[in-house]
Amino acid sequence: IGGDEFVAVLNGLGSSEQEATASAMLAAEKVLASIRTGVEIGGLHLFASACIGIVVFDGAELRPDELLKRADMAMYRAKVSGRNAIGLFEATDIEQQAERYRLAGEFGEALAKDQLELFVQPQIDASGRISAAEALVRWRHPQRGLIFPDAFLSIADQFGQRE
Repeated sequence: IGGDEFVAVLNGLGSSEQEATASAMLAAEKVLASIRTGVEIGGLHLFASACIGIVVFDGAELRPDELLKRADMAMYRAKVSGRNAIGLFEATDIEQQAERYRLAGEFGEALAKDQLELFVQPQIDASGRISAAEALVRWRHPQRGLIFPDAFLSIADQFGQRE
């Protein structure tokens, strides 16, 4: 698919969706276990990590591009969990992804309209004095109110809007 993205299609994983899901998860765990062991090249032991997105389907209902889109959503779910993670596509992912795109568009407007605000929070030491300060960014959304970074930083990263 890309420089660091690959697709594997596994057939005959089970006679039910639950069996197929369990078999796909087991296969993904085996792939991650293999990657975790690393490889030795030129005397150096190198390690890699991967995020795996799984879509279980019966082979009849979806177009290939739709399957790839769902696999990408599942992989993104895995990436949110951290390195060496597995994400399973769920129907709710479609609406969540649509919401992410809406928020990404609005975030672009927020940057243009200076809707991000910097808050400074003092850090108090044991003697009760200010010893440091923490800078916190918040998005003052015109309809949604104050939005905390956990809701928009991953979107800014995903859509290349974070510097």
